[in-house]
Amino acid sequence: MFARPMCLAFVWFCFFSSTSVFAQQTSFWKPQKTWVFVAGLVEWEDEKFLDFPQENRQDIKLVEAFQELGVPRDQILYLQDKDATTSRVVQEFEGFISKPSQDDLLVVYYCGHGYNTDNHTQTYLATYDATDKKLGVRIGAILVTIERLFKGKRVIIAADHCCSGGLAESLKQLNNSKHSYAAFCSAHVNSVATDAWTFTETIIDGLKGEKWIDDDGDGLITLGEVASNIELDMSFAHDQMPQFQFTGNFQRTDVLALCEKSTEKRLGTRLEVLDEGKWYSGFVKKVRDNQFFIHYYGWPKSEEEWVTKDRIRKQKRETHEVGTQLWAMSAGVWEKGRVLRVKNGLHLIKFEDWGPEWNEWVPYQRTSLTEKEK
Repeated sequence: MFARPMCLAFVWFCFFSSTSVFAQQTSFWKPQKTWVFVAGLVEWEDEKFLDFPQENRQDIKLVEAFQELGVPRDQILYLQDKDATTSRVVQEFEGFISKPSQDDLLVVYYCGHGYNTDNHTQTYLATYDATDKKLGVRIGAILVTIERLFKGKRVIIAADHCCSGGLAESLKQLNNSKHSYAAFCSAHVNSVATDAWTFTETIIDGLKGEKWIDDDGDGLITLGEVASNIELDMSFAHDQMPQFQFTGNFQRTDVLALCEKSTEKRLGTRLEVLDEGKWYSGFVKKVRDNQFFIHYYGWPKSEEEWVTKDRIRKQKRETHEVGTQLWAMSAGVWEKGRVLRVKNGLHLIKFEDWGPEWNEWVPYQRTSLTEKEK
C-alpha cells in the first residue's frame, strides 16, 4: 500500500506485583519463579535507523524494577544496544527460555525499531545490525520459539513500536497453543508510534503499585487496569490507539500489584497544563486541596510539579461521526476512506482502495472532508 516509518519498539513478557507476602498470594506471579530476558536498543549500526536519546532510558528502569521486586539477578539477562545483534538475540533467547521449569514465569522485554514488511504479512523488530536485507527479529518467530522451548504455561507480551499491533494479530493466528498469553501493544497494527517512553512508564507504574493506575481504588492493580491506563495515555498524549489480546486462562481481572487504597477520583485524570503560554499534556499523580501534582508526557520526573486549577483544562477534541466519508492521511499520503469507529478522539478508518487489513486509527487533524491529492 505505502511505506511505513519506523519507531521505537518494545516487546515485554512479564509477571509483576508487590514484594509483600500478601501481594505474592494475591497476584499471579512469584519473583523467585520469574525469568527476565531484556534486549534494549536505542542505537543501530545502520544509519537508516534513527537513534534515540540515551538519557531517561526506561528499559534500564524496567530492569531495575524487576530486581527491586525480587527477581534473582541470575534469572535476568539484559542485552543492550551493540550487544543486541540478530544472532545474539536469537541464540541467547533460545538458551535462556529453555532454563525455566514448568511452574516458572517468562519475562521478555525488547526495545528497538519496529516495522511491517512491504507485503504487510510480518512485523519485525530491528536488532543492532539489522539492514534492508537482514530485517532483524520477526515477532511471529518469537512466538514460535516460546511455543517450542518454554516449559511454563503463562506469558505476557507487550510491544511498543510502529505497527506493534502485529503482535496481537500474530497471537490471533496461533492455534492450539499450550500457553496462555496477554498481549499489550502500544499501537494498532497499521499505525505509527511515538518515540516517547510513555508506554513503558505506565507498565512500570503498574508493576510498582502506583495508585493512579488503580481505577476503582480497591488497592488491587489488575492487568485490565494497566491496559486501560495504557490506552488512555497513548490516545490522549500521542494520538495512538493500542491493541490488546488475551488468550487461554488469562483474565483482565488478574492482579498485577497491590497499592494503597484511595477514594480520590481525580488521580490519573488526563488534562492539559498551561506553562509559559503553551499547553502540555499530563496526568494527576497527587491531589492536595485544590492543587494537582502533574506528570508531563514525554518529560522526565524532574519536570513534575504542583499546579493550581487556573492552569489546567480538559483536552478538546473534534471527531467525525461513524460512517462519515472522508480523506485521511496515512504515512504522508491522503487516502479516501470511511469512519468505522470513534474512540478517545481517534477514528478507525477503512480505506476505499485497500482491504480491511489496512484499517488504521487516525486523529481528527489527519482527516479532511474535502478531496486531497495522493
